[in-house]
Amino acid sequence: MACSLWLELLILSAIVMLIISPKITAQQPKYRYHMCPNTSTFTPNSAFSKNLNATLSSLLSNATLTNGFYNTSSGALQGFDAANGLLLCRGDISLSLCQTCVKASCENITTLCPNQKEAIIWYDECMLRYSNRSIFAVTEEQPTVYLGSINNASNPSQFNEALGNLMGSLVN
Repeated sequence: MACSLWLELLILSAIVMLIISPKITAQQPKYRYHMCPNTSTFTPNSAFSKNLNATLSSLLSNATLTNGFYNTSSGALQGFDAANGLLLCRGDISLSLCQTCVKASCENITTLCPNQKEAIIWYDECMLRYSNRSIFAVTEEQPTVYLGSINNASNPSQFNEALGNLMGSLVN
């Protein structure tokens, strides 16, 4: 009888954990780095400020409607007060995690780079960038950030082989 009660309690505990565990383990994006590469600033409530808010809002609302990449502009396309923005989510994450990451990026970038007309923020799951200059279809080598990992491959030879195959296929 005691064994049966113990088993029932164990099963009930497992069911409760399954029900509440998604709420407990909801994935949060992991912040990595940010840059405010431009020294140009704007004043609150200026035309650029309003355009930036519209751009960030558009990026956030479109984060789940795309394939993980989206760009948008607000204001005159080449004007001084134009705000150009883009987002890029990692290809192996869910659309909801992409949106969560973009939301965190939008909230944090304006705090980390207050009143800056150009900023970039990286998370493990996404990257968000905005600027007052054209950044679409423009090849740029700067800014450069190296984001290493403290994790080691459990099987370095298998990892190096897989990496070599991947790089070879990318070259082709």
